[in-house]
Amino acid sequence: MEQHRENDLWVLGESLIPKPRRRKQMTTQTFDTRHGGPWDRGSADSYYHRPRDPHYFEGATYSSIKITATGMTPEEIEAYHAGYDDNEASGDKKDWG
Repeated sequence: MEQHRENDLWVLGESLIPKPRRRKQMTTQTFDTRHGGPWDRGSADSYYHRPRDPHYFEGATYSSIKITATGMTPEEIEAYHAGYDDNEASGDKKDWG
């Protein structure tokens, strides 16, 4: 199991990361928000106007193995959707104009 430093975790509603991420939705659930992880990928898909497609990367985004929904645990899929939903709630979207 991968170890996570405290600053790699985000409790929604309470910042544990020095620089805030793009979301404001209040919940008590804790998600790992490392770059390339399920929460991060959900948030990014929403930000870039992509449809929901649960996935994450084992390491760095796009330069490591991609894990799709069929290989994800229910908790990882929940984290992906939480990231997507949190970004949707924030209204933070890429301006392509």
